[in-house]
Amino acid sequence: GFANDWVSPFFAGAGERILPTLADGEAMRRTRVLVSIATFLCGEEKDRVIFDKLEDFYLTNGADNVVFAVLGDLPQSKTRMTERDEEIFRYAKARVSALREKYGAHFCLFIRERRYSRSENAYIGWERKRGGVLELCRHLRGKKTSLRSFFAEDAVLSEIQYLITLDA
Repeated sequence: GFANDWVSPFFAGAGERILPTLADGEAMRRTRVLVSIATFLCGEEKDRVIFDKLEDFYLTNGADNVVFAVLGDLPQSKTRMTERDEEIFRYAKARVSALREKYGAHFCLFIRERRYSRSENAYIGWERKRGGVLELCRHLRGKKTSLRSFFAEDAVLSEIQYLITLDA
């Protein structure tokens, strides 16, 4: 594309290619892609919109090689776990389960555990959203993370080549 054509000559001498190229056509249809929405999960009232968006993304962009996920952080807290957490987990899992029943195994859910942050004097997801994406990448490569994964099949996740993250 234009950006790659314009910028690449400046870096070619150093042997760098700064903009990765996505596969296209038939090659792209054989490539596993994970599309994730990074968001805070707060419970049914606020989270309904996120799961509705996830379904809309599938309906407009779904293909056999694409998996859609919510990458959720729990709200900041003075404790590692709260009474509301189980309600948040229950609603999120129910919504993903319903999508899987309706459309097949194209959906999964990742929720990060809280870690204590001295600077915030509270329990939060490590490094907020940037940390969530980094942890998801590590999880996809089979590394240990704070992610709790639901409906995610290891065999499928290990084949993911592209991660597309969307902000809620």
